[in-house]
Amino acid sequence: MRMPLGRLLWGLSVLTGLVRTHAVCGAELPRRLAPAVLAESSSAAFSPADFAVSDYSLTWVQPPPPRVSAALEPGSLEWVRVGGALSLPRAVVTIRAERVQKGTVEHAGVSHPLKVDPTGTGTIELPVALLSGPPHELRLRIRRGGAEQVGTLVVRFAPRAEHRGAVLMDVSCSPHGVRVRRGRIPGDSWLWVACRPVSVPRDGRRTAALELVTYWDNVGATVEAEGIATRSEPTGVFRFRIRPDPGTLHLSARGQEVVLGARLPPVLSAGFVGAGIGPYLYRFEDPQTQLRTGTNLLTLYAGYSLGATTRIVYFNATPLHVRSFADQGLYLWTEQFALLDRRLTVNLLLGMHSLLFQSTGKLRFVPSFPQGLEAIFLDLGARAHNLNGGAFFYPQIQGRSYYNLWLRWGSARLFWEVNYIAWKEPVGAGSARTESLGLSVGMPLLRLF
Repeated sequence: MRMPLGRLLWGLSVLTGLVRTHAVCGAELPRRLAPAVLAESSSAAFSPADFAVSDYSLTWVQPPPPRVSAALEPGSLEWVRVGGALSLPRAVVTIRAERVQKGTVEHAGVSHPLKVDPTGTGTIELPVALLSGPPHELRLRIRRGGAEQVGTLVVRFAPRAEHRGAVLMDVSCSPHGVRVRRGRIPGDSWLWVACRPVSVPRDGRRTAALELVTYWDNVGATVEAEGIATRSEPTGVFRFRIRPDPGTLHLSARGQEVVLGARLPPVLSAGFVGAGIGPYLYRFEDPQTQLRTGTNLLTLYAGYSLGATTRIVYFNATPLHVRSFADQGLYLWTEQFALLDRRLTVNLLLGMHSLLFQSTGKLRFVPSFPQGLEAIFLDLGARAHNLNGGAFFYPQIQGRSYYNLWLRWGSARLFWEVNYIAWKEPVGAGSARTESLGLSVGMPLLRLF
């Protein structure tokens, strides 16, 4: 069972950030954001902020044609994922024009015809990307009395007080402690930050860097990074990299500066070793022993990363009792897929384990092949605190069985785990069996290689 715990121990550190966020930021972003926002068929599983249409305004670039109105529909705002990295909002706008023969509204490269009733009132409801400024405008064209009239409408972020200068962090940034160190952004803008850890070769070792993929709404195409003008591509999207030293990034727009910081190790290690211990109810039975007691159970974990979604992991569980056993496993851990905006990942554990125990006067070594599955829900209860649940199963076959179930919550530095282990092995004319149920606390010990 334990190798998934390596997932939690080292998995919430920078190295496992690679595992959890490679798909979040790995995709190429579209060259035009508005069409991508509207192309998504479903909303994001989690809203990064409780923005509403009341945090936005519709503004005519020039005086609009007469007898024309436009409004965002209350309650229509939703967030969508774009390119795997950005969470961006969209909503529904209603446009109404009176005394017209025909009309269209163009937005994000699509032309939408107005529905004109017998009284000459044209109306339309259409989805709109809530991205500020001219690159994402809506253009109204109507025909009245044989003449064409045109109006251009733009969306602007005009937040309520509680949303002024919002800085929103993607779950991919949690393992790296990305946060606002000081400063603020202009109140009529908001900043989205997603993270992708990368390794950089240096002096024969791998050093860490963190790529920030950001969308900064309502600041235009250029901001300053470390005092240097930086253009966005596409509009509003900026990419930066933070190194361990100094581990900060200074951004400024319209005379206001914000400093983002991250926790990055100076050297990336592919391997880890961790341990846990706690009180367990313990039962051991064989033809000569009937034992029911309380004892401490020691767990050891180790792993070596082979890539962004694959690693070799080892675990050992040993009750600290005179009638003990050693339960060891060596597994290949692979991430299978992610759900719910990558907040939930599902991982497969393939390999083998062995039992070392003494029964009826003999020391016995028994290999077997239980396979496992685990699910991890990220940022539950607090940033960088995850809930991990899973199991190994080997159903009873010819008098042999193995079950290992766990539920774990915590961070890269400390976790709590409820664990149940039960196994049964043939011993002569009878069998040996154990059950262990308890609570343990664990932490990483070493990072190496």
